[in-house]
Amino acid sequence: MLDYTGIKCPVCGEPFKSDDDIVVCPECGAPYHRDCYNQNGKCIFDELHEKKESWHPPKPEKEEPHAKGTEYEIRDRECPECGVLNPHSSLFCSRCGAPLSGQPDTHVNRDGNNFNEQNGNQNQQNGPMPPFGGGVYYGMPPIFFDPLGGVNPTDTVDENITFGEASKIVQQNTRYYIPVFNKIKSTGKSKFNFSAFLFSGPWFLYRKQYKAGIVLTALIFLIYIAQNLLSLFVSAPVLNELFMAIGVDPTAATEVSYEQMMALSSVLEEHPEYYLPLICPLLASIGMLIVMLFCGFKANRMYMKHCVNTIKSIKAKDVDNETYNTLVIEQGGVNTYVTFAFLILYMILSYLPLLL
Repeated sequence: MLDYTGIKCPVCGEPFKSDDDIVVCPECGAPYHRDCYNQNGKCIFDELHEKKESWHPPKPEKEEPHAKGTEYEIRDRECPECGVLNPHSSLFCSRCGAPLSGQPDTHVNRDGNNFNEQNGNQNQQNGPMPPFGGGVYYGMPPIFFDPLGGVNPTDTVDENITFGEASKIVQQNTRYYIPVFNKIKSTGKSKFNFSAFLFSGPWFLYRKQYKAGIVLTALIFLIYIAQNLLSLFVSAPVLNELFMAIGVDPTAATEVSYEQMMALSSVLEEHPEYYLPLICPLLASIGMLIVMLFCGFKANRMYMKHCVNTIKSIKAKDVDNETYNTLVIEQGGVNTYVTFAFLILYMILSYLPLLL
């Protein structure tokens, strides 16, 4: 008798065990659980019977090559988020892009039982867990989390670059950026990035876009310095001169009356050349706002291009899988040191005038 252990029953789909009660079709030789065969009432392989052919065990599935290399690897690294088996040398899941550093038993039980050792709960049910609700749950129901925000990781964001590979560069907040990348690719439209709008150059540095980050940060810093210099050496002297012209001491902490404000308006009407020096700091503020808006509107497109170019540059080095994954980790993600550095710099610039 053939050993059918591990082969799936054609009716229920469950693999045969060594102690199962197995029957075979007398015509084609297909194996069944006895209960499954009795329940179905006959063999399901009618085509084999018509052709007078015999059933043969299915061929083992061929292992797919690793995404980077051409050699075949054992898939023994289970993703802690989605449960997919990945090649042994993988550091990220090939399906959802999640890091493969977690313990699968504490995240996903692929047999359908909800088991959490860390919380000390053993919540089990008999039979597979319904994927979209239904059934009886004991304790908290499972939480399904998609790190790519519903985007298929095998779809391409650029030539020979998949969204799964791009997510390995993003690493943090992939649920926002990967769907945005997909929207840019499919519709050509992007979303306004409020983080890039508020932080401008430092945001680009935080996301390891160093060239753009240095240029934009320097530009914002120069506009900030220009704004302060214009206020101190251009607008302030003209404003003091105008106050003195209407009889107000600019050094005295006194309120300006309505009559004095009207007199100031009259002086400005007679000397319109004073308008430009007075609004110079405002023009600098408008220039800073334009740079911030540019960052908000262009950040996602520039970041998508950065992720694609980073993957391409790593692949061009033609390194082995382990080196490839190491380079992805090093060049991807965020630079938290930049955040603290600019926070300290911002505090210094904010409090420096009070110390002088």
